[in-house]
Amino acid sequence: GASSPTPTWRPIQFLGQAASLVLANNITDSQRTQNDLEQRIRLAALDIEIGKAFIQGHSLPDVLRLCAVAMVRHLDLGVARIWTFDKDADVLELQSSAGASADADSASSRIPISNSTMVGLVASELRQHVWDPVSGVQTQTAAVGFPLVIEDRLLGVVELLGKQPFAATVVEGFAAVATAIAAGIERRRMEESLAHD
Repeated sequence: GASSPTPTWRPIQFLGQAASLVLANNITDSQRTQNDLEQRIRLAALDIEIGKAFIQGHSLPDVLRLCAVAMVRHLDLGVARIWTFDKDADVLELQSSAGASADADSASSRIPISNSTMVGLVASELRQHVWDPVSGVQTQTAAVGFPLVIEDRLLGVVELLGKQPFAATVVEGFAAVATAIAAGIERRRMEESLAHD
């Protein structure tokens, strides 16, 4: 929200008369800059942790679970989900979920790519979607979905549910994180395919 100016004053002489010099500093811009910097630092820490998860020798589901947990922790999310695309069945499969409702996700672990949910729209349109709730409505959650794409091929979707609306810095910065996750999935699948041959 907007900050009130912080006034300071000092008595002065102006044209031989007693006067007051009042200075007011609006700290809104500096607070916004500070918040943006903190969010960029969180995104950088998340990117590093995701990179480390893919380097470790875990299976893809284990790596994606580590990624979802890291997203919740670094971005202070309500829920983070990672879906992968099963091309043969034309469905998105929930691979990992972390946060408040992670245990309730098993009932909807497979959804058709044509599904009209945000995840389905992200997958079918290959572009991010941001949904912010109406102000003051406590039952709704801010959500953003990012496609996991390599060379216009859908690999999956990352779905983030926030406790509050997402800052533009987070939405813009997370696109790079989603690209890193997509590259990690592609690399891990290639490694697993070579190991089976």
